[in-house]
Amino acid sequence: MNRATYPGGVHPPENKWTAESEIETIPVSPRFVVPLSQSLGAPSRPVVSEGEMVRKGQMIGRPDGFISAAVHAPTSGTVAGLERIIDSATGRQTDAVAIESDGRDAWAEG
Repeated sequence: MNRATYPGGVHPPENKWTAESEIETIPVSPRFVVPLSQSLGAPSRPVVSEGEMVRKGQMIGRPDGFISAAVHAPTSGTVAGLERIIDSATGRQTDAVAIESDGRDAWAEG
């Protein structure tokens, strides 16, 4: 059986077009919609209500089933309400917590 050879080897383009770019800080999004279903198991139960102030890392959904995951706020801000959304992973409707960011991205204590 003959083996294919490549004189000089394979040299794909390096595509390092960002190598000289500055690192940038991306501003905090003004609004987040966080699904309460984070796995194939049971969705979490919301533990926040509309108008409540939350901080980054604060629990906004408590596990509610055999296979369920806690959900935490991605940023600080005000809970705009609970919404029904289409889960991008499953294509099914699920509950979500909408958060209007305060732009501070302040972490929860402890």
